[in-house]
Amino acid sequence: MEGSIAFRILEGLALAIFAGGVGARVRFWLSAGGGGNPTGGGVAALIRQGARRVPPLRALRGLLLDGLLQRRLLRQSRYRWLTHQFIFWGFVELFFIGSLGDMLGMAKDDAWFAFMNDLGGVVLLIGVGAALCRYYIARREPLLRPTVEEGIVLAWLLVLALSGFLVEAVRWLEAGPGTETAYAFGGFAAQRALEPLDLDWQAAERLSWWVHASLGLALVAYLPFGKLRHLLASPVSIVVNAEAEVQPSGASLAPAGTSALQRLELDACAACGECTRWCEAFAAAGPVVSPWIAPSLRLKEYRSLARDGASSASNGRWAAFSQAPYLCTLCGRCGEVCPLGIRLPALWRAAREDVASRSLSPARLEVARQAVVSERNVVNYPNIERALWVDYAADAPADGWRRKQADVLYFVGCMTSFSPAAQGIAVAFAEVMERAGVDFALLGSDEWCCGFPLLVAGMRGQDTETLQRHNIEQLQGLGARTVVFNCPSCFDAWQKYYRPQLPAGVELYHSTQFLAKLLAEGKLEPHRAPRIVTYHDPCDLGRNGGVYEEPRAVLRSLPGVELREPKHNRALAHCCGGGGDLEIVDADLAASICANTLAELQATGAETLVVACPECKRMFQNAVRKQGAALEVMDIVELVHEVTVPAVAAERGEG
Repeated sequence: MEGSIAFRILEGLALAIFAGGVGARVRFWLSAGGGGNPTGGGVAALIRQGARRVPPLRALRGLLLDGLLQRRLLRQSRYRWLTHQFIFWGFVELFFIGSLGDMLGMAKDDAWFAFMNDLGGVVLLIGVGAALCRYYIARREPLLRPTVEEGIVLAWLLVLALSGFLVEAVRWLEAGPGTETAYAFGGFAAQRALEPLDLDWQAAERLSWWVHASLGLALVAYLPFGKLRHLLASPVSIVVNAEAEVQPSGASLAPAGTSALQRLELDACAACGECTRWCEAFAAAGPVVSPWIAPSLRLKEYRSLARDGASSASNGRWAAFSQAPYLCTLCGRCGEVCPLGIRLPALWRAAREDVASRSLSPARLEVARQAVVSERNVVNYPNIERALWVDYAADAPADGWRRKQADVLYFVGCMTSFSPAAQGIAVAFAEVMERAGVDFALLGSDEWCCGFPLLVAGMRGQDTETLQRHNIEQLQGLGARTVVFNCPSCFDAWQKYYRPQLPAGVELYHSTQFLAKLLAEGKLEPHRAPRIVTYHDPCDLGRNGGVYEEPRAVLRSLPGVELREPKHNRALAHCCGGGGDLEIVDADLAASICANTLAELQATGAETLVVACPECKRMFQNAVRKQGAALEVMDIVELVHEVTVPAVAAERGEG
């Protein structure tokens, strides 16, 4: 039957459909982005770009660990990992042992062949059974129901595996006694069960073989089009993105519409729902706010819109989708747990740029943009008041740190400059640097917004370029070779957006890194101050910036300070809710996220919550106030100020 004309025609048709689907996938990857940004260069350019970015050994290691062994999923759930591994390796073994074995003329009933072929079928059945149990019996995740397509694919694999055993059984029954082999234990068991039926085994063999062959060839044809398309795209995506091992998950601020690599990632998604399980916004609000608040569903809709491009039929869908990319803090947690290492935060920023390019951004973000354009700060205060916080600094010199030349520029940021909840951070940091003998300066009203609120809103363009150009010119005029920030978002913007335009040799430090350096050099001498603290990793500093250890090094260097880590910290830390412009778009959702995070931080039993971000401080202070919690919230700069400035002042005879 394998050699019949009908089978060869069916086989050729399936392979033709498969090849056409692969071609469609490649065309999608290489087509222009939703923002109208052509990728150029075709497949060869994409391969060359990947080769330039990723050393071969690292690419091979990433393919092995993240593609074949699924180490990221193993870190999150052994059950889901085992389920996926059984399905994947069972399917792979059946393909190579069965399909290639037939092509190479291997005898089906050879002991090793029969055993390995049936082993693949049993492994596949166990995996499919585990998935069906989790989806339809255990129902442990009621908000993450399987789609109809997922159910069909699982049933498809189930019938395919069972029909394989059936083909073996009826083949032996048709051939007569003594033809069977116990090494094919699955088919052997099926033969024993069917033998008493005394059917027309020749007809049964023909029917079962065609059912099994048709199901297998149909699966091959379906592969590039549906749920299983990720089997084609994910290995390429893993190889190209293997550098993610050494870079934070939100490493790019420059998506500029969907690039070829991002479209590849859209196809690489396995729709496993892992991103949704870890999403802060979904946990706080669920699907009530938007059907696409779940990252896995948002990505699916975004892929569909990116595929349709600028067609008139998609305009209404873009309008309906437009709020979804902004119901997100861009915290990067989803990208951290994605089993395939997809750079999800960069995709969400690309989606925002696509929305903004269609003038569909939330109205409140347009108000924020106007504030930045007119007043050069996102809070819409007169920018001449940017340095009024200096009046609260007891150690401020007569020049208020406004100097024509300095070694270090302290870039304060909008939130720290204007928010009453955060201005104390600026005072503390300036006084600590003054006591440590740092030659630094402020820009005052000449400091403009770094542009981060517009960049993450998808509003890249002339406005952000103007801000960048002005701030770099001020840095050059000052002659500083070091820039320090206490705002992780400003630090992130300078690191990823400003960096290519900065003068050679300019160093950028977040305040935690700079404090760790000052303490290590002995320029600050903290006195003992017993205190139990817990530390919250800001998203733009930790996951999106890769800075985890310096804040902890600072806390460990303070005598008497006991650090208690929350259950989720570093790469899996929760979000304060204030990132990614979410508070501008939906303040209630941002507050709900913050309340959830605060509960875990309180569970540490700490008396002080230490943050390293002005927005985190403001969000947590509001949450503590609403809940009436007995928890002090302070920035790490303020804690260092508390235990160093009095000691240094006394040593100098100033206090």
